[in-house]
Amino acid sequence: MIYFCHIPRTSGSAIISSIAKSFSDILKIGDYETGMQIHNDQKKLRSYLSEVKKFDCIGDHFAAMPYSYIENIDGFSLIRNPIERLISCFNYFGPWDGSNSFIEFIRYQGSHPIKDSMGFNGRPNMQCANLVNTILWEGKEAYLENANVSFFDILKIIKKQRITLSTYENRNYMIKDLNFSLNKIKQTNIILNTELKVRPKQYLYDENFYLIPNEIIEEVKVFNALDYQLYNYVKDHETRMGRCLTPNDIII
Repeated sequence: MIYFCHIPRTSGSAIISSIAKSFSDILKIGDYETGMQIHNDQKKLRSYLSEVKKFDCIGDHFAAMPYSYIENIDGFSLIRNPIERLISCFNYFGPWDGSNSFIEFIRYQGSHPIKDSMGFNGRPNMQCANLVNTILWEGKEAYLENANVSFFDILKIIKKQRITLSTYENRNYMIKDLNFSLNKIKQTNIILNTELKVRPKQYLYDENFYLIPNEIIEEVKVFNALDYQLYNYVKDHETRMGRCLTPNDIII
């Protein structure tokens, strides 16, 4: 089975739509969104996942990866520079919630389930959390601040769960490997095409740096230290090797 973990604001919607459009007549493709609504009820979740086993490919936002329940899964996901991802969140949500500035947006401390899932309201490193929650989630809230997790732990889990990673800007590396794996299931030769969805930028930045105070950028870096480490780790691999990071590339 193939699982695409859609981390919000990393262009995952375009990839999931392309999978559905290109492979729906060939593979059994499941939408994992329903599971997201029941992840706090373990009995319902196990029942749901027993049905998911019949699919060849599943993917969408989900609070915990399904590796604890389904064997032989190959995972794929995209990660993004944390500050760029937060700016994308602001561009997407800011007009809806009345935020007048990026600073106001990241300072948000109210009760808002969508923003909570994005990593606001005191929840850091949400990209790493999306990738490793299976190990941390049993009987706990699925957020990294509830566990003493190091970057080494993150890499061990990613390797164990066979997750292939690429950065947002080099997503064609991941799409190439994902396309190969999808075709391999039925020995087909379909080309998986995706077009990057570009929204008008509501928060302007120049060619050198974002027009955000340096102290805010540094705060974001500290708050999302694990996400930055993972992003830099994957980006360094892509620069050196010219391809995405596979589980076999992780030496631990």
